[in-house]
Amino acid sequence: METFNGESFILIIEEPEAHLHPIAQRWLKKYMNEMCSAGIQVVISTHSPEFIDAENLEGLAKVYKENGVTKIKQINAKELRNDCVEMGVPAEKITDDSVLEFYSACLYADQLKGLFAEKIIFVEGDTEVLSLPKYFERIGFNLEANGVEIVRCQGKNNILKYYRFFKSYGYTCFCLFDADEGKDNKKKNDDFIKLFGIQTIDCKPQSFICGNEYAYFGFDFESYMRSNFPDYEKAELKAKEFLGQTTSKPLIARYIANRYKFEPAFIKEIVKRLNA
Repeated sequence: METFNGESFILIIEEPEAHLHPIAQRWLKKYMNEMCSAGIQVVISTHSPEFIDAENLEGLAKVYKENGVTKIKQINAKELRNDCVEMGVPAEKITDDSVLEFYSACLYADQLKGLFAEKIIFVEGDTEVLSLPKYFERIGFNLEANGVEIVRCQGKNNILKYYRFFKSYGYTCFCLFDADEGKDNKKKNDDFIKLFGIQTIDCKPQSFICGNEYAYFGFDFESYMRSNFPDYEKAELKAKEFLGQTTSKPLIARYIANRYKFEPAFIKEIVKRLNA
């Protein structure tokens, strides 16, 4: 590419996020995109999801170490498309062109932070993100020290699309969801059943079923906690009283996780799978 009076120009930046707060990082990213549009090739190394460009996934290279050896993982549209098909997406519904457009539309910093982890737990929403870290901490499992990131998927129906993306890049992935088949207007678990080879779905409120790469609550998180901890409903009432009669399940779950010494058995089950 020709820039600066016809001379070729490549700009290489190591960790542009250094000493910049998040807003400044986003500004710098936009500025670098403008530079690229002007014909400058920009290469950066980063530890910030703010600098990952979901619209240029083919330009993304994962650099990591395996048994002391530095390796690079970079995939193109065809490889990502083929991986998605192998993981259950109907071949007729996805093309080499559409797969990049799809993920550029649905990936943002909240999910892209998983690129800097070694292992990822995909959860439905805020309830798990706000409460699970405290329960892991309580049993002595340090998420950060073990390279584990909990990624919010904004709903059960979105979990597998993120699972497929990160699996394609070679990450250890674990899906946690509510079976909730008894609820109205909820998508059934067919995609999970097919992908993970689940024989039957156990929908009892007290149940927690765990496989190698997935786990689910028989009904939902709150029903599991109420069924296995008799004092949980009392804790919910206390939380509502303290928070001003809030009906926000995530805030109630975080309040209880921070103030009560519950040690859910399912946390230990997940840790076993992550360490397997």
